[in-house]
Amino acid sequence: MKRLLSILLLLITPLLSGGLQWLQSYDQAIAKAQKEHKAIMVFVEAEHCPYCERMREEVLDKAYMPNALKHFVPLMLDINSADAKKYFPQTYVTPSTYFVSPDKKIFEEMIGYTNEEFFLWRIDAAENEAKKLGLFK
Repeated sequence: MKRLLSILLLLITPLLSGGLQWLQSYDQAIAKAQKEHKAIMVFVEAEHCPYCERMREEVLDKAYMPNALKHFVPLMLDINSADAKKYFPQTYVTPSTYFVSPDKKIFEEMIGYTNEEFFLWRIDAAENEAKKLGLFK
């Protein structure tokens, strides 16, 4: 019975949390990642970008995504923001997704729209790479 309740809580918690809790500041994301021993997932988007909106709706807004990204601090930046221009000047295509270590090194990236299945596969790849880098166990 306890196991069943634990499983139900694990499944329901993302639904109650309202989805991913996006940060909007690179410095805040770095500080949180360092404090929580996590990496950062940076989603760079653009206003009026249909593929950005599609990726948010079809991939990032899924109820289970907070659990899938539990090892990452989610950061959403507009391509024209000061943080995007300063820390991700190489971004010319939106959406672009970067996985970044707390010491500000990009260790995985995805350029352009990706579907749900491929995104989950890339999260696993990023987790494995982060483990190799000793970011979390």
